[in-house]
Amino acid sequence: MSSDLSDVQDKYNWVGALGDFFASLPDEVPSEILDAFSVIQDHGNILPPRLFYEVVEQSSIAISITDNQANILYVNQAFQNLTGYCSDELQGKNESILSYKATPKTVYQELWASILSGNAWNGILVNKRKDGSRYLAEVTVAPVSCNRTESHYFLGMHRDVTALHNLKNKVHNQKELIESVVDHAPMAIALLDMDGTVVLDNRTYKTLMADLGGREPAELILQSVNSILYGDFESACARGHDFEHQEVRLLPGPGQEARWFSCSASWIQEFDLRAESYFELHIQSGLLLVANDITRQKREQEQARINAVQALMMEQSATLNMQETLSGAIFKMQEPLNMIEAAAEMLKRQEPGQDHLYRTLKQALEAGHQAVKTLRASIPGEVSEATGPVNMNDVVRDVLNIMAARLLAEGVVVDCRPTESLPFVTGQAGKLRALVKYLLDNAIDALREPGNWQREFMIITRNNNNERIELWIQDMGPGLAPELRFKAFEPFFSNWNARRGHSGMGLTMAQQIAVEYGGEVEVDTEYNNGCRVRVSIPLDGGQQ
Repeated sequence: MSSDLSDVQDKYNWVGALGDFFASLPDEVPSEILDAFSVIQDHGNILPPRLFYEVVEQSSIAISITDNQANILYVNQAFQNLTGYCSDELQGKNESILSYKATPKTVYQELWASILSGNAWNGILVNKRKDGSRYLAEVTVAPVSCNRTESHYFLGMHRDVTALHNLKNKVHNQKELIESVVDHAPMAIALLDMDGTVVLDNRTYKTLMADLGGREPAELILQSVNSILYGDFESACARGHDFEHQEVRLLPGPGQEARWFSCSASWIQEFDLRAESYFELHIQSGLLLVANDITRQKREQEQARINAVQALMMEQSATLNMQETLSGAIFKMQEPLNMIEAAAEMLKRQEPGQDHLYRTLKQALEAGHQAVKTLRASIPGEVSEATGPVNMNDVVRDVLNIMAARLLAEGVVVDCRPTESLPFVTGQAGKLRALVKYLLDNAIDALREPGNWQREFMIITRNNNNERIELWIQDMGPGLAPELRFKAFEPFFSNWNARRGHSGMGLTMAQQIAVEYGGEVEVDTEYNNGCRVRVSIPLDGGQQ
């Protein structure tokens, strides 16, 4: 019986000691405990010690009270749950029972230096549970002096932050991994906020920005795909429309080749991190822009296209050359045949007795007509090609690409001045390329004339009142005499000092193609620094 009374007395002595202890709580006590104590205190009057005891005992934070040597006097239930020790196992034991060697000694030294100087200490310790498992403890230790007894105590509060630490490191590792992957990605990547401002980009994007002279690639790309974004970035944000594999052409700067990019964009959403958004969800949008450099592929595609165009032009040129050569031969043969026919008729009327000579002339005439008929039958048909809208700037560019090797070999400089936004001409691109090539071949031949040292010609395209497209080609060769401006378009005519194997059909065939499309080719007789040829073709291709 006396033993039971002693236990009860000891319990109430502990409760009294706790009352003295909690009467002078330090400022560093966590807010959770302070809030609880503020409820049970009334203007400095301490409520019954039993209430203090229950508050600490039921706290979710692990709380321990030690003497000034860190020997444990009291632990609450949360402390027991966290460490795995029961209260009896910890009574009188030193707090070092929880210590683990992974915590540097300097940390403990800082802890003791702080609390012995009367200051609270807060930090992270690696602790060990009863079963040997380790955990990270966020610890607050504060010295407490009770005025009645002048004895010193230490209040310890700690919580397990292992999961939080693991999550923090996991997020950090994932962030580093993602940033590393994005930063080393071979394509340009940028994240834009709702205002269209780049908030995140990778190394490739920064390099592209430097190549563009400091201009923002995202802004240039979005301008190029303006129609996809409905012409307004803010409206696009509201609609959330994505786009994929849009080819965009960017010009780095004057004198530099254009670069091509396959661009995709998708709208991403992130949660608002503000506290007031906890119950009312707020979502913010951003645009993830990816630009993959496809310049090399475009060049390969363009080269393949040029090769196909060149093959088609060679076929068309061979056909046209054959057509014009045979037509020219027929034209030349027709003149002597007409003379033979006229002579035969005169002989028949004036010399009735010369029947044998007349028959001979008629036989020769029939043989000639048969030869002409055979030649006409030998003229090849045109190479089939669809009629459609053709941009003369593209035609000129294609021909220059095809003739690049010859231009380099001849040392010829080309000054090309195309008019931007040129309207389309209705026609066959192959024939129009052939027309331009005939004229450029003629210009190069002019530059090769003996005594000519300037090797340069100019190409100009113009829009004539949205009715006709004009192409001007002017060289610095010897020029063409005014009296030859029409004769130059006759079959087999050549004004070169050395014909160099040409048939003299180039201008003839160029004129024929232009006439076929309702246009014309003429020599400008007022130009005195060489030869200037003007080609004029109606937009409808002469189909009206």
